[in-house]
Amino acid sequence: MTPPRERLHYIDNLRVLLTFLVILHHSAEAWTTGPHSVTGHTINPLMNLLCGINGSFCMGTFFLVSGYFHPPALARKGTWPFIHDRFMRLALPALVYSFTIRPLQWYFIEYVVDGTTPNPGIIGSLPNFFWDHYGFSHLWFLLVLFFFGIGYALLDRTWKRFSPITPKWANPETVGIQRLLIAVLAVYMLASFVVRIKFEPNAWIRLPWPVSVRAAHVPQYVFMFALGLYAYYGQLFKKLSVRTGVVWTIIAFIPTIIFTPIFRVDAYLGWGWNITGVVSTIRETVMCVGISIGLVVLFREKFNMTGTVLRFLRRTAYAAYIVHLPIVFVFQYLVVDWPLNPLLLFMVVGGATLTLTFAISALLVRLPGVRSVL
Repeated sequence: MTPPRERLHYIDNLRVLLTFLVILHHSAEAWTTGPHSVTGHTINPLMNLLCGINGSFCMGTFFLVSGYFHPPALARKGTWPFIHDRFMRLALPALVYSFTIRPLQWYFIEYVVDGTTPNPGIIGSLPNFFWDHYGFSHLWFLLVLFFFGIGYALLDRTWKRFSPITPKWANPETVGIQRLLIAVLAVYMLASFVVRIKFEPNAWIRLPWPVSVRAAHVPQYVFMFALGLYAYYGQLFKKLSVRTGVVWTIIAFIPTIIFTPIFRVDAYLGWGWNITGVVSTIRETVMCVGISIGLVVLFREKFNMTGTVLRFLRRTAYAAYIVHLPIVFVFQYLVVDWPLNPLLLFMVVGGATLTLTFAISALLVRLPGVRSVL
């Protein structure tokens, strides 16, 4: 008999926070040197720094907590039902978005924001237009997670066939939690630096169709997802002490405190075989591991709770992640020329986007057929 699942409210609440951070990150990009589709007239150094910090750990933490939930889901469903479920929950929403919302999003940026004159024949060839301008935008995360899930399911099936005995290293207390985290950080840092010798952080590469990712961040996705898998098997999240969470949070910000006064504010964009590439790699990898561990401990100790508002946010967060980007672009376009401080404009865009996105998401998750996917 399968034991009842323990609801980890703190992990659910952490995923809500990460969704908020993704939406706010995209809202701020119009006033940073990072990638953006709507450009503000003023680059704000503080938002540059905040986006650099957020970008260093946010998606890595998403992969960490997502990896944690893969083993129990696979155990409950079995290999092929698990893969089918992953397709319905991850790949299908990405494909629907790609061939519907994404072309309209592209049309808005190209013809409204940039002011390009539309092709007169565009209305008469809408099928070709949608096919030529499909894309996954921020939903690359869903596709990468989908393929990670397939890979994990097949590896798990193979591992159990040839090695049914759980190895000693699956217990973090046997290895030593601090040694484990240091080892993960060291290998992740080395792999990240090697990749960044060739690829700048904002360079996208196309993997086997249809996945495109930022090459420089692939080591982060792989190592944080793998750490999430390990965290489940070794119950690492439960075994992390408060002291460990505090120490790793402090460690996370040491490179930023040291390097920011020396190098330019957006040093996280550095790459190549040079000091900037080394600095940006150290800064991003240490932040990713340190902040992720700190957030897990913080939410376990302080936010392991539920309630009406939290249940609403948890139920709608996934849909909000999917639909938010076009809403961000519209609000950025509406306010980008306002003669206000960029921080105020960011607050307007971020607040309006969060409000409208979660309102739309609340409607989406009530639709028959949609609610079973989102």
